[in-house]
Amino acid sequence: RMLDMGFRDEIIDILKRLPKTRQTCLFSATLDDRIFKFSKRLLQSPHVIEASERNTTAAKIVERVYNVDASNKLPLLCHLIKKEDWQQALVFSRTKQGADKLAKQMVQAGVNAAAFHADLSQAVRETVLEQFKSGEVKALVATDVAARGLDINELHYVVNVELPFQNEDYIHRIGRTGRAGKEGQAITLLSVDDEPQLIKLEAFLDRRLPQQWYSGFEPDLSQVAPVTRKTKKGSLKQQARQKALAKSAKKQR
Repeated sequence: RMLDMGFRDEIIDILKRLPKTRQTCLFSATLDDRIFKFSKRLLQSPHVIEASERNTTAAKIVERVYNVDASNKLPLLCHLIKKEDWQQALVFSRTKQGADKLAKQMVQAGVNAAAFHADLSQAVRETVLEQFKSGEVKALVATDVAARGLDINELHYVVNVELPFQNEDYIHRIGRTGRAGKEGQAITLLSVDDEPQLIKLEAFLDRRLPQQWYSGFEPDLSQVAPVTRKTKKGSLKQQARQKALAKSAKKQR
């Protein structure tokens, strides 16, 4: 993740201060070719060990996409937590401001929620996380700062109120549940405005995500998804072709 965020110079400076004879390991749930190529400069005679195919999700995570109007995302989320008696839910928002706003709205709707993002001090984040783990806080509303490295026992529900900007982050987000062979549910609340991002995500995953309606929160079918250059059929075919060629090239190597 540090490589992906542009901390290359800092990492190289740290490695210069380490013994030349050492063992260095790189771990990642997702790994694109650009980062992998650069990582070879940091490693000595590396061996690649892959537990599963790259950019795949855990087998025991059930993924659901609920089609819902944007104005009904909050009511549906609170309904799921209260009516289905969820003990814990990790909820993802794209921005820190969005996480703060959503957590506040959930509290007003009767769900004990708290925000979790990089603008909070380390002490506050640790306190909020402990409250979530203990059950005092029922919903943790986080940005992608929580998509990596966060390990919570018995976390059965992850909710994407918004899909992430980076497709890889979807895998990291939902990977907070279904850990160590346990079962988990990853739910995405999808409005028409989110559909272009969903198309790109499905192209990245190379599979479709099952969509459905939730009774009482059916979407307004008169709304139309925005069309962009990247989500036109021709563009999607080109993306699929490039991905197939890349896979074929890897097999030949």
